[in-house]
Amino acid sequence: MWGMHVSSVESGAQALQALARENAAQPDIIITDMHMPEMDGVTLARAIKAQPNLVKVPLVLLTSGFMPPGHEAAQLFEARLLKPARQKQLFDTLARCLSAGASGNLLAEPKAGAAAKI
Repeated sequence: MWGMHVSSVESGAQALQALARENAAQPDIIITDMHMPEMDGVTLARAIKAQPNLVKVPLVLLTSGFMPPGHEAAQLFEARLLKPARQKQLFDTLARCLSAGASGNLLAEPKAGAAAKI
């Protein structure tokens, strides 16, 4: 409904395989979960950012826990969303990450007792 072409995989390893395919189109953005079997979102992000052709692709992290903004791994992600993310939060985050003027590390984690705003 947003006019996007989406590919999905079931694991971090499958994501890396899909990204490494010779005929694979470079994605405009990658969304990953923090907690996945065998490989967490930070490990996947490091592997993606290690590939020269993907280093500038924005990464969005879905997480059920807080990651301090100064945390080394936080620098890997253009944005972080607390689960469950609402449709509007996801749309706004994607729009901001894909806009020409996007700046790094958009934080979409609500403060205690407050609604998340992006």
